[in-house]
Amino acid sequence: MKFGLFRNNSNIHTQATHDSATGGFISGGVDDRFDFLLLSPSLMQRYTAGSYTAFGNDGQHFNNSINAEPANSIVSQTVANALFDASDHLPVYLDLVFSGTTGVEGEDAPPTILKLW
Repeated sequence: MKFGLFRNNSNIHTQATHDSATGGFISGGVDDRFDFLLLSPSLMQRYTAGSYTAFGNDGQHFNNSINAEPANSIVSQTVANALFDASDHLPVYLDLVFSGTTGVEGEDAPPTILKLW
């Protein structure tokens, strides 16, 4: 992945949820990417394409608070407020798919989706 992917791509920024320094949080608005999940090659094979997500970032709050107007388009205002109140970083997640046996002889378990935060 090239570093240039993170420039001018507001959908993947994870920091800062506040546009001004209040309550000990940093300021600046959602305009930086500091939070990553790094996968080993074996886990990368289990990665669900397109599932890597900066939770709460709708791409519409660049350099602004995550709960500012216009309303966040991918989480409710209550969740946007909780993200604002909880941290100056947005959570990052992705989906990994695992399959295996149930332990019952001859029966395969359905694929399991694991959300990695």
